Amino acid sequence: MPPIIVIEGPKLKGMESVCSRLSSSLGATYLHSVPVCIRHLKKVFDSQPQLIRGAFYAISNYILGQELFTHPQTLPVLVDRYWNSTVAHGIVNEVGDGIGNLPPKNHTIYDWPVDLPQPTTVVLVSCRKKLREMKKNGPKRGKIAYENMIFETFRRMRNQSWIEVDCTKQGCTDTTDVVSHIIDRLQDKNIVSVDSQASLCPSMILHPKVPHDTLPVEMPSTSNHQLKFDAMSNLAFKSCLCPSVPS
Repeated sequence: MPPIIVIEGPKLKGMESVCSRLSSSLGATYLHSVPVCIRHLKKVFDSQPQLIRGAFYAISNYILGQELFTHPQTLPVLVDRYWNSTVAHGIVNEVGDGIGNLPPKNHTIYDWPVDLPQPTTVVLVSCRKKLREMKKNGPKRGKIAYENMIFETFRRMRNQSWIEVDCTKQGCTDTTDVVSHIIDRLQDKNIVSVDSQASLCPSMILHPKVPHDTLPVEMPSTSNHQLKFDAMSNLAFKSCLCPSVPS
């Protein structure tokens, strides 16, 4: 069975570019945790209380799970967030501040649901520099504690292979660096095998935000499309994931 790779991490600009480039490099189908068929309801439920909002995302995960069950058995899948996020945010919002308030590591709440397709691996992307800068902003100081609790909850989830990528620690300066490092880690674990010299799906040059497997492969006559996409994605990455890098 082809690998199911889930990307998790804070909601920062630049992550979508990382997911898009990574899926094209792996030749993978790119799926979002909220499927297209109910994505128009996302804004409605995001404004609801946590219990109702969590129920919406739980249902979204099971619809996504059905898509994974029916997915062709020859193509890898990259998922932008999955059950991990739903459970982590639900737990943290319920217990309040403090890692000590989390359920113990051996609690069954961290078990993966038996009726939901399980990922081959989960890649947790973080940026220490971004979190350190959040400490300087009074109104956002509580957010760093929240993010730390989310990350700890991710790490406690069992029956999964984890890969942690710290953009600051690894010296990543743009989306290409992040994608390359993730691919290296995936190859180290024998999850994927990628030819780095021929890894970019041509259709991503034309339509970087559309799942590449639904697009015709047609190279433009000029490289301006690629240059523009590179510049935009790297700018978003530098400003949000690696704020210390000048643009």
